[in-house]
Amino acid sequence: MSAATKHENTLKSRSSTQLVSTMLALVLAISGCQSFYGPSTPPAPAVVGPGAVSIPSVDGIAPIAPPPSPSGPGAVPPPSPTPPEPPRFGLFDSVGRGGMADARLTLSPQSIVAPVGSEVVLLGGITNNQGKGAVSERIDWMLSPESVGDFMAVDKSPSCLLLRFPSNRPRKVTNNYAISSTTTARKAIGRGTATSQDNVVVERGQTWVTVSSPTDGVSYVTAFAPNVPAWDLRKQNATIYWVDAQFSFPAPAIAPIGERHTFTTVVTRLSDGSPLEGYVVRYRSTDANAVFAPAGNPMIELLTDAEGRASAEIYQPNPGRGITQIQMEVIRPAGRSSAADRRLEVGRGSTSMTWTAPGVSLDVTGPPSSSVGSQASFQVVVSNDGDMPLQDVVVSHRVPAPLEFVNSSIQAMRDRDTLQWNIGQLAAGQKETFVVDYKILSSGSARNCFSVTSAEQVQDQACIDLNTTEAQLELNVSGPTNAMVGEEVTYRISVSNRSQSPLAGLIVKNTFDEGLNHAVAASPIERDLGTLEPGQTRNDISVTFRATRVGNLCQTVEVIGSGAEVMTKQSICLTVEQQDRRPALKIEKRGPSTAQVGENIIFESLISNTGSAPLMNVTVIDTFEQGLEPTRVSDGYQIEEDQLTWKFAQIAPGQIERLQVEVRCKEAVRACSRVTVTADGDLVMADESCVQISQASVADPNMPPPITNPPSAGGSAAPGATSPPATSGPGDNADVGDVLALRVTDLRDEVPIGGTIVYEVTVTNPRSAPDANVVVIVTVPEGLAPTTGGVGIVAPSNPNIGQRVIRFNPVAEIRPGESLIYRIPIQAEQAGQFRSQIRVTSDGQRRPLIRTEDSSVFQDR
Repeated sequence: MSAATKHENTLKSRSSTQLVSTMLALVLAISGCQSFYGPSTPPAPAVVGPGAVSIPSVDGIAPIAPPPSPSGPGAVPPPSPTPPEPPRFGLFDSVGRGGMADARLTLSPQSIVAPVGSEVVLLGGITNNQGKGAVSERIDWMLSPESVGDFMAVDKSPSCLLLRFPSNRPRKVTNNYAISSTTTARKAIGRGTATSQDNVVVERGQTWVTVSSPTDGVSYVTAFAPNVPAWDLRKQNATIYWVDAQFSFPAPAIAPIGERHTFTTVVTRLSDGSPLEGYVVRYRSTDANAVFAPAGNPMIELLTDAEGRASAEIYQPNPGRGITQIQMEVIRPAGRSSAADRRLEVGRGSTSMTWTAPGVSLDVTGPPSSSVGSQASFQVVVSNDGDMPLQDVVVSHRVPAPLEFVNSSIQAMRDRDTLQWNIGQLAAGQKETFVVDYKILSSGSARNCFSVTSAEQVQDQACIDLNTTEAQLELNVSGPTNAMVGEEVTYRISVSNRSQSPLAGLIVKNTFDEGLNHAVAASPIERDLGTLEPGQTRNDISVTFRATRVGNLCQTVEVIGSGAEVMTKQSICLTVEQQDRRPALKIEKRGPSTAQVGENIIFESLISNTGSAPLMNVTVIDTFEQGLEPTRVSDGYQIEEDQLTWKFAQIAPGQIERLQVEVRCKEAVRACSRVTVTADGDLVMADESCVQISQASVADPNMPPPITNPPSAGGSAAPGATSPPATSGPGDNADVGDVLALRVTDLRDEVPIGGTIVYEVTVTNPRSAPDANVVVIVTVPEGLAPTTGGVGIVAPSNPNIGQRVIRFNPVAEIRPGESLIYRIPIQAEQAGQFRSQIRVTSDGQRRPLIRTEDSSVFQDR
């Protein structure tokens, strides 16, 4: 082989290698096209069958009736039940007949009315039976020769194909012919305005073209997809009706009943503002009692005159107050621009006609019965139920004999036994409300009639009957009759209304001897009872004294009426003796019942003096069994004989010392913490709390170890207790479960009887995943109760309130890091110490989160 031949073979080999490499690069490059039916393409608009017309609002013109539909293709065959062939990839424009076998062309809108000079956007797309759009597919756009208008702009979206024949390049070939290609991604076409509200959205697999016409007429647009195999699915038609018209509809009108009113619609050219004569304006009344002159029909059609005006006169055959809605349509008559023009509705509007008349009404409400000495209140409501303002409105009332005027919420003028209230002007629909108070002087019956007049000679009257009876009050005072010096004594007071009418303005007055000390005020003390309804009993009144001297100490309770007269009274006495003062020791140990290895928990010791003398030289020793290792301790402790020890010189009567110890659970055993307290006088008392420690479950490694608190007795932690470092988790004093964390705070834990305790429950999701169906249930013991009707509850879901259970509706989702806060007021009904339970469940919690909260209710002093 010669050297020349070898050199030629080498060149051929290199050329072949380069060609293969180039072809491989092209195949890899076009793989970015994926399928021509993109999986992310939303469903294309439904294909409109023959005769169907879609007419959206365009540039402020809202057509009200579809114009005649242009002839279109036959019925679209149903989608093939067989799945489409797998997508094919090619280097050039068409994917071949196999990839387009189930394709069809869509076009919208297919019929529209538009003002001349505007620009109409037509959207075309190619979809398969599954509604997926084909990308980079050619669509041809054509205007028929008899059409008005031109193509203005065409979609020039780039193709995902590397190679494309010049003839397939998107462009406007002529004013009547354009070529575009379906887009590869969703986009919006802006109209060049400052707002994006008028943008046109083009979905993946769609393309667009715009058409405009400066003159009246019709544009017939044909869209053609050459690569769609089915002849009846590759062509769609659109019709654009161009109208050189704009119109001004009349505003709503108001007139007195019996009068006629004329509505005028003005139609002008959009291009130069000149009037349009010969357009049809149709007026239609929705009220059979509102018709148009001269024929008296509820519908009339009028032609615009040389000034472009069409006026219709409306009236009522039977005059009366009311509002009539009037619908209006503007219609271009047939043959307006050419003989082929059809009658075309180009706009719609509405207005209203209101017929007015003066009117006044009076309404009086009050108690049907009342008792002598009480106060009766009447509410008077004056309303202008007409459509015109009223002048010089005056309300009058002649006071009957059993009543005596006390006052009213607006100033009254009195002339002997007649009262007058000058309301003045009252606008249409306006109401004026005032309250009049009377004192009941005697028993019997009284008819109260109020009347109203105005300068327009309209009037009304309203009467109400009142039966008056003698008042009947029952008073009962109960309490101890013996006590020791220094003791507190509580008396309960019950007041019942046995009469047949409400008793208002009642006051309970208590006058007591020296030696009975009230915590707030000296003798006498008073409390407002307000109003007692017939048969109602108030038994929630109590008074507490401290006996400070020996002897027979008495008090007198009186119920005083609104006229300052004593309606009933009762006296009760207390025999007080001297007593020896001595201390009394009480100890309570608290802690959680379960925990896990590695978890930090808190034990709490409450040492209190329930006696009348100080506890002296108090020593507290706290011990912990194997499995529990103290990590943090309340201030003031000492280590004596390897035991935590606190010492107090004295604890005063009523004083409580709260000590806390945080421990780490070291092993899976049952372990106890025991506290022993000693004081002078050979006083010794002990208590313990035990916890069952289990093996730790697998937890989120990013979460800090939870701290389980003992049942709270309300208030803050012991003074000096060291807090853990702040974290982004659920916070201190929180129970952490599988997914959620629960924290309960008693915002007001010491209240008197009748006061309100407020629990703040915080549920937090400290995890990285959401949880669902979060339910909070609050159960209170006897002595506490939910507020009436749940008044004051603030929560992310509505409560369902039982006798002593509040169950909140599920919260659908709590996101990572989110907190749900429930603020729950609870009514204190009895004195004592009470423990409420808060329970939280969710889809992610394997077992409920449960916390308890202690509250103290004391006697009102």
